[in-house]
Amino acid sequence: MLPPPIDACVLLCEHSSGHSGGVGMPYRNLPYVVGFLIVLALVAFWPGYVSQIGTSSWLAHLHGITATLWMMAVGFQAWSMNAKRRDVHRAGGLATLAMFPLFMAGAGAVTYSMAAATASGNAFYQLWGSKLGIIDALSAVAILWLVHIALAERRNMAMHANAMVATLLFVIMPIFSRLLNHLMPGLRIDGPADFPLFGISLQLSQLMGFLAALWLARRAGRNRRPFLIVAGMIIVQSLLFETFAATSTWTSFHRSIATLSPGPILALHALLGALVVWHGWQAGARPRRAAASSHSE
Repeated sequence: MLPPPIDACVLLCEHSSGHSGGVGMPYRNLPYVVGFLIVLALVAFWPGYVSQIGTSSWLAHLHGITATLWMMAVGFQAWSMNAKRRDVHRAGGLATLAMFPLFMAGAGAVTYSMAAATASGNAFYQLWGSKLGIIDALSAVAILWLVHIALAERRNMAMHANAMVATLLFVIMPIFSRLLNHLMPGLRIDGPADFPLFGISLQLSQLMGFLAALWLARRAGRNRRPFLIVAGMIIVQSLLFETFAATSTWTSFHRSIATLSPGPILALHALLGALVVWHGWQAGARPRRAAASSHSE
């Protein structure tokens, strides 16, 4: 049996127009994949968040809600295009653009809460907090890059769709690392003595994400760039997780984030999201303006 991410890709990519020479709208099965992933996320984050939702911090709620809404938005946009509801797709696109800065603020909430937990002496985060911090920081950079591509290349339907789908891989990998720690014999975490096993599950989920990105890139033909970006970033993440993230330079910087209030961290992430939306939209509009100018001369 294929690893779960590849199984999802097989379903997700059926009749994808991203395949070189393929026809039809892209990712017609993506809404079902997103629904399945949300169920998996509930299972994966049950012990640490869902089962404690009443006592979890507002930062955890912000991240959980915005990440879920982002997955749903990408799935909804795939449905609206395949249903040939272009008016709905356009309205959904505008709503997604408005939501993206909030999604990035949710990423900032993770950055701050993880640094705070590390600095407070939480046993798990003492071991993994700073290393996870570098994973999350690079994921945020990649997602910003991918959304910019999706907007700048929005007149290329396959590239636009591939870039949006590629963002989901950075949401999926944390789900699978937690599932491995809950369900995989030999990797189950039942208490603090098992915390060192998390690093193995994280790297395995990174490997699955890397293989999924390469598989999707192969399917995407000439529009493979978003998936190659994901594959490349995963390599960088995994290498830095084992090297630079363990240095005193990085750990000191990461812990220093906890000395700030969360407001500026969230605001910075939201601002970066807004700037990407603005610049990506402008970049995608330029070809049309140039064409209009040439016709008027």
